[in-house]
Amino acid sequence: MVKIIKSILVFTMGLLCLESDPGICHAKTVTVDTTTASTNRTAIREVQSTDSASNNQFRESLFPEKSRSLAFSHFTWGAEAGSSLDLTSHDLSTFDIDVLCGYKNAFIKMAGIGAGIHRSIHSGNNFIPLYAVVRTNFRNRPSLFFFNLQAGYSFNTLSDSGTVGDFYGALGLGINLQQTKMSKTYVILSGSYQYFSEDSKIKTDIDSNYIFFAKLVIGVNF
Repeated sequence: MVKIIKSILVFTMGLLCLESDPGICHAKTVTVDTTTASTNRTAIREVQSTDSASNNQFRESLFPEKSRSLAFSHFTWGAEAGSSLDLTSHDLSTFDIDVLCGYKNAFIKMAGIGAGIHRSIHSGNNFIPLYAVVRTNFRNRPSLFFFNLQAGYSFNTLSDSGTVGDFYGALGLGINLQQTKMSKTYVILSGSYQYFSEDSKIKTDIDSNYIFFAKLVIGVNF
């Protein structure tokens, strides 16, 4: 009996509400719905803002639109083009093209081998380096910058001296430009040098054991 009376009272109050001012009941419903929707939108914006802040904190490229990790495979390869400026005034500045391949993971950007053709801009001399390369940002989180180290042997054809070969090395800093699902572009500024043994100095008529270069390249890896 009590339940029946309560049901009648609730029904009666509803009718009174509708008769006195139907807009009041409707306004209450709309207000509740609007408040819920507003709360949901605020929560979504907070999550998006948190994700955006997290992504900006560990940016991996200067232009990160559609940026994704390339860690689908541990194999990587790429190509580079650039120029090396002779800092020792021996007129041996070169235009450089290199190809590289190797292993990568979250900590190592590349650990592999590379080969190039570096042709002297003025004299037509050719440097053909074969080298090992290591690139890393020293942490397993995304980073704009990375360290570049190269060391190997260069086969050099200088003037009419035939082919001579000696140690080649480079040390520099790279910055990621843009990353997509399949590739990443970057720029590397480094100092490199070409060693000439005493025998090579005699053959090539170069008066120094070291030729130092300032090297700038732009590259892409997959």
